[in-house]
Amino acid sequence: MKINMYRELEVFRAVMLAGSTSMASKMLEITQPAVSQQIKKLESKYDVVLFERNRGRLVPTREAHALMEQVETFFNGLAMLDHKLRSLKSSVKSSLRLAVHPAYGNFLAPMAIARFRQKFDVPVFFEVCSSASAYQRVHSGEIDFGIIANEIETKDCEQYNFCSARGLIVSPPGLIGGHVKELTTSDLLKYPFVAMNAEDHTRLELEAHMGAAAKQLDIAVQTPYALTVCELVAQGVGVGLAHPIVASSYLPDKLEARLLDKEVRFTSKLIFRKDSRLSLEAKELIRLLRIQLEGDIKRLDNLLGFSVLD
Repeated sequence: MKINMYRELEVFRAVMLAGSTSMASKMLEITQPAVSQQIKKLESKYDVVLFERNRGRLVPTREAHALMEQVETFFNGLAMLDHKLRSLKSSVKSSLRLAVHPAYGNFLAPMAIARFRQKFDVPVFFEVCSSASAYQRVHSGEIDFGIIANEIETKDCEQYNFCSARGLIVSPPGLIGGHVKELTTSDLLKYPFVAMNAEDHTRLELEAHMGAAAKQLDIAVQTPYALTVCELVAQGVGVGLAHPIVASSYLPDKLEARLLDKEVRFTSKLIFRKDSRLSLEAKELIRLLRIQLEGDIKRLDNLLGFSVLD
């Protein structure tokens, strides 16, 4: 890519992120006229209108929003390259690298890593990130293995089931009342709902079970993480569908948990590159992760009085 085009896209992205030429100029540490000039160059070069001029303000057009998606992909790629180059400099030959999506990364994985470090004096590079990011890092060879949500396509990686457990309907203590262990999808319409993001497979599965009634859900907040679902529910925002491992850390003091009459499962898999061989240390950490998972599930089942694996 030509340097001047890179600069034009950098300025365009800054305006989209900052919302104005004045804020973009501060972000890039250049003058406001220079920002406006770069935007005009980009529009003129490709004969496209990216911003409507409204009383001195730049209002993004539909074309600008479409371009922004590709620009973000490009700049995220550059950020990954920068991270990779920096990690090469600081890499340690005898080390273990893994990335885990938040359902297991916030509680379960740190406990397993702590047990691993009691046995092995091996540096562990551990990251909690989205399933898509974890997959990309495994695929690029940046990390040894990852634990990701099942909906991510990983045809070019070795993959094994890590866990498949039923989601729990979580609510603040005392909100629902009684000793009901199972709720119907119709019961969800009675309360504000804390939902996973619209594209999340568990939300899609729930809405499929609810059919037309899903449109009646009173969605108070939507979030990409089960941890924030639990925290928002604990703060009294409403009820929500949560990953059982995440919910377990809130039970029974901060949350109550019940099954839904329709099965919605949180499924995850362990992945690594097909052309790589896992070290003995990596295999041991995976074993400890599975032991930790088994122990957490047993404690949760005893607390709930039913199994989330059924």
